[in-house]
Amino acid sequence: MTLNATGTGLAGWSFEVTAGTNGGFNFADFVYDTTNSVATLNPLLVYGGKRLTTLDIRTTDYPGTSGSHDMALIFEEIPSAIPGAGLLLSVCGATLNCLDTGSGIALESGEAVSNPTPGSPFGVAFRNITGGFLTVSDPPGSISLNFTAEPVLIPVSGGDGTVPEPATLGLAGLGLALALYVPRRHRRPMSS
Repeated sequence: MTLNATGTGLAGWSFEVTAGTNGGFNFADFVYDTTNSVATLNPLLVYGGKRLTTLDIRTTDYPGTSGSHDMALIFEEIPSAIPGAGLLLSVCGATLNCLDTGSGIALESGEAVSNPTPGSPFGVAFRNITGGFLTVSDPPGSISLNFTAEPVLIPVSGGDGTVPEPATLGLAGLGLALALYVPRRHRRPMSS
């Protein structure tokens, strides 16, 4: 995912999620990109006393079409100045507890697939990321975020201000990073 120079909009994205089973539903391999999905970035959401950034990427037919996809990433606020070496932002889940103690509602990052099976809550199957980090690098003109399960900085190459390619949220190899959906009250900021 590459953000524009101000960090308020997306210049491009390519997010790959891998197949897995959660709550009896089989999630298929899927790639969210600019040809099949739309993205909404909220640079600042204050929730439970934490300053967060939210990103919602959904296929253009979500939620009206069975099998359509939606992915929400909720993570620490992107600061206005990025250190030259980059930085790590924790993702809401086990790594960063995004719970509002007043309401008891936790915000978690994850994926939803519309109308998977009869009887699914809200006609949607969910699977959440248990935790992780977004590695942030700041070459001139863009901000690039890479998802990692461990807190490891991923530098940009060359020093010429170019990013090798729009960063990919590779949940391939991170199948274990997806938690089984635990029924509890969740509210995920989704665009309408």
